[in-house]
Amino acid sequence: NGSYDVEARYHTTGFWQAVARNGTFKHITLLVIVLNSVYIAIDTDYNKADDIANAAWQFQLAENMFSLFFTLELAARFMAFVEKRDALHDGWFLFDGLLVMLMDFHTWFMPMVESLVKVGDVDAPQGGSIFRALKLIRLARLGRMFRLLKDLPELMMLARGMVCAIRAVFSTLCLLLMAIYVFAIVFTQVLADSPAAAAGCFETVP
Repeated sequence: NGSYDVEARYHTTGFWQAVARNGTFKHITLLVIVLNSVYIAIDTDYNKADDIANAAWQFQLAENMFSLFFTLELAARFMAFVEKRDALHDGWFLFDGLLVMLMDFHTWFMPMVESLVKVGDVDAPQGGSIFRALKLIRLARLGRMFRLLKDLPELMMLARGMVCAIRAVFSTLCLLLMAIYVFAIVFTQVLADSPAAAAGCFETVP
């Protein structure tokens, strides 16, 4: 069996499949992902507003533009499927869909939720906890950087190599710990009556 190719499940004719297959569209998406990753750092450093509704207009514009682009990009990929239920079997589509939902909720729906909570009970002690919990959704934006693993095969190869190397590195660590443990016991016993022990060295194994 050949490797999984999501485009094999797309329509062969039509507007949406042409967009989803288009190389320029894919490159633009990759560029926007990189820009979004850079923007997250800028937003973290300079956007001190508690919510997007109170942020500077530059941050509001950026949040809305990123949300709109990723929503349309996901919609184009969804419409390209011959059988729409096949989208539910595509891991990357589900991953992107979750990120888009969280991003849209943070950008478009969370301000309304915050307004309703503040209007409903201004002094509610739970209000701050709710806001802090909702703001954690912003951290999900970092997950979009994993899309680079899909679009840049070299990064995926490095990631798989690191996973494969974990066992060897762990075995090496265990060997080093065993060696340190053995020598700790030897030095503690051999140097028990030496000046080093009297000076506070090698009194115990730890």
